[in-house]
Amino acid sequence: MKPFIALLSLAFTTFTFGQVNNDSALSIDEIMQGDDFVGYLPTRVSWADNSKSIYFSWNPDNDTIPSTYQVDIKSRKISKSSFEALKQKSNLGEYSKNGQWMVYQKDGDLFLMNTNNYSKKQITNTIDRESNPVFSGDEKSIIYKRDSNLFQWHVSNGTVTQLTNFKTGSEKEEPKLSVKEQWLEDDQLQYFNILEKRKNETDARTYRNEQLVSNHPKPIFLEDKNLVDFDISADLNFVIYSLSIPQKHKNTNVPSYVTESGYTENLSARPKVGVTPNSYESWILNIKTGETYQIKTNELSGIKDKPKYLKEYAENSSEYKDTFDDPRGVEIGRPVFSGNGKALVNITSQDNKDRWIILVNLEDGSLKQIDKQHDDAWIGGPGVGWFSRAEMGG
Repeated sequence: MKPFIALLSLAFTTFTFGQVNNDSALSIDEIMQGDDFVGYLPTRVSWADNSKSIYFSWNPDNDTIPSTYQVDIKSRKISKSSFEALKQKSNLGEYSKNGQWMVYQKDGDLFLMNTNNYSKKQITNTIDRESNPVFSGDEKSIIYKRDSNLFQWHVSNGTVTQLTNFKTGSEKEEPKLSVKEQWLEDDQLQYFNILEKRKNETDARTYRNEQLVSNHPKPIFLEDKNLVDFDISADLNFVIYSLSIPQKHKNTNVPSYVTESGYTENLSARPKVGVTPNSYESWILNIKTGETYQIKTNELSGIKDKPKYLKEYAENSSEYKDTFDDPRGVEIGRPVFSGNGKALVNITSQDNKDRWIILVNLEDGSLKQIDKQHDDAWIGGPGVGWFSRAEMGG
């Protein structure tokens, strides 16, 4: 007991001494200045391409915004980077298998860098934004995204091929004639040879033009759904794309009183907790055939299981069922493609109670379960998902 009392007395004395001598002269105004008062620390540290210097963001002069600086590794000299130097600076990118080439995106355009001599070749220079460049499986081309579609840049000749053709809305259909209108049209064609001749010529011209059109990708109309993300297999034969079906709900409006206009403006915030969440679908596009088919999760093990806490709220426990009549909503993560035409996906239930690791057969969309994890509270954690990316590989 005595050692414990002595330890407690020492802790109390230390705490009291610290409080008495913590005679700070800081004011609220100084504290609220943040970095403008205590100074700016270097952030966003990155290596130069040749590893001879380091870039970082810094604001030692209390400028309006921080600037990019670089420090020479050998001389330790720090200098502010010029605009021209920043234009030549590369971003993080995707390396080829032998490490000789790196493709990256910068300011909405794509670049290819030779890591042997750090020379750069600009692939695109457009108003549209190109992003997410990666090497194809055979590294003979670079695949990238633009305007919610996938494109292929051929390294050998620089030609560009569009691989997907996602379109918003629905396919326009020719208005269907009524029985009376159809009879009148047929009657006109039957008794007026010139009308029949003109129609036959038009149909023949349309058919021939269709045969001469290049092999463009078949349009995929999204209707009232939103394209979330899409990825292509290493052999460029299949695309897995995710769609969200938005639910109609009212957002929360938050008034902003301090505005440049001087008028109160509403900030659009998230909807109230408890609204029905958006539902999601994942589909496979066979690029060669243009066929699409959905990845269906209705047969996953435990897909209809109810969370255990729902039983505590049941009005009549004797009639309570442990399963739903319909499968629970799920979200399918980005696929991990193998080099032999297979894909591994992480599937998480929207109530965050279950996680499945599934092997997808890209030829028909069928699933093979590799693993299933369950947590009555919340499935998540490092490498599992929710607040961190689900880690998988092969």
